[in-house]
Amino acid sequence: MAIIGPAFMLMLMLTLELGYQLTIDMALNIGVGAGSRYGITGQGSADGSRDSTILSTATSITSGLIDPTQLTVTMASYLTPAAFASSGTKATTTGASSNFVVYTYSYKAYFITGFPAAILGTTYLTHTATVVVQNEPF
Repeated sequence: MAIIGPAFMLMLMLTLELGYQLTIDMALNIGVGAGSRYGITGQGSADGSRDSTILSTATSITSGLIDPTQLTVTMASYLTPAAFASSGTKATTTGASSNFVVYTYSYKAYFITGFPAAILGTTYLTHTATVVVQNEPF
């Protein structure tokens, strides 16, 4: 029993940690989808900042799983698909009407237990989600 107990606790901690990190990854992908769906419409927001509304849309849909202070959102807009494919001229905005926009969300998810940190030598995993959309004509 003395051998089985620590092994069971180890497996339990790893299972909990894996489940948490997979949930964060899924939430981040849902958030990038929601944020980009808002971004393609070209809508403004009450405070005048489309970028902040995209960020708040992405974090609010995850029901508090994503901490906005740990989330980094980058956007790059391209005039044509060819410019995107060749890494040509880009603007770091949500783009204009019919532009192609690449949304990249990067999130630092801290471990809930100390065990993975001891093995990996870091206290968090960085999750990244990317989506490419074409803005609607607006």
